[in-house]
Amino acid sequence: GLNDEDAAQVATMLWSIWKQRNNKVWNNTVDAQSHVITRAEELIRDWAAVRTVQNRATEVQPGVVMNRWNKPLPGRFKCNIDAAFTGDKVGIG
Repeated sequence: GLNDEDAAQVATMLWSIWKQRNNKVWNNTVDAQSHVITRAEELIRDWAAVRTVQNRATEVQPGVVMNRWNKPLPGRFKCNIDAAFTGDKVGIG
């Protein structure tokens, strides 16, 4: 089997190929092969950098209470959103 790093690289490359396909279908744009590869490599680098920061930020400090996700009350709905940015790129979801 693949180790975690190799599995992440494969998954990210597949995502970048899928994104290229969607760009062709919905925007009629075709990126160079090198861009598809570069996009995947940049995503892996960004993800690793964020994980490094998160690992430092999540170290439990005395007296600090960690918040956890809670299921909404019956009859209520919960919508979780997230946003990220780096340089001139922004992602929301």
